[in-house]
Order: sequence, then structure tokens, then C-alpha cells
Amino acid sequence: MAGFPHGWFFITSTNGHVLTITPISFQASRIELRPNVEGDHQLWSHDDGYLVNKLSGCVLAIKNQPSKGQCLTSVMREPLENAEHQRWEFNTNCLTLISNHDWSLPQKMV
Repeated sequence: MAGFPHGWFFITSTNGHVLTITPISFQASRIELRPNVEGDHQLWSHDDGYLVNKLSGCVLAIKNQPSKGQCLTSVMREPLENAEHQRWEFNTNCLTLISNHDWSLPQKMV
């Protein structure tokens, strides 16, 4: 996937906050925008479409919540054939699900 930097990076919003695992955990957790404290729970790397958190090893995913719509979460990596909600691409300052280009995080800078 072109567009992602090599190694570990922060996913930063236009207000300077970064995607952060909360609570800090080695298990599946929710993702929030928080001030950057340069912690491992805020660092991500790109691996074959997956965005992997440095602290937990979990990947960024979309979780459907019937009453609230969709939210970002970190979960264990699924095999490629089941990972449509876990694989991302980066184009023009926008993170987008590979399987659904209608779902994106606009104006997120990596």
C-alpha cells in the first residue's frame, strides 16, 4: 500500500490530537483522539493494509454498534479473507477502508 510511511508513526488529526488506544491495553480497546504524549499506545505501523498498534499489536478496525453506528476500535488481526473491516489505505491525507471507500477518516495526516 503506497502512501504510508515506513516504521512507526502517529495518525494525527488537524487539531494535533492522535489516534490513541484507550484504555492502554494489550487487548482489544476503543480508539479515541487524544493529545499526543508520544506513547507506544499512540504509535502505528502499516503491514499489508493493517494498521498495527505498537503497544498492543492489535489492528485498527471499524466496529458496528447497532444503536450508535460505527466506531473505531483495536482488535486482534483477522485473516485476509475476514479482514474487510481492518484493512486501510492512505491517499490524499485520508485513511480509507480498502473494502469500502465510503468509510474514511478525512483530513487525517500520517
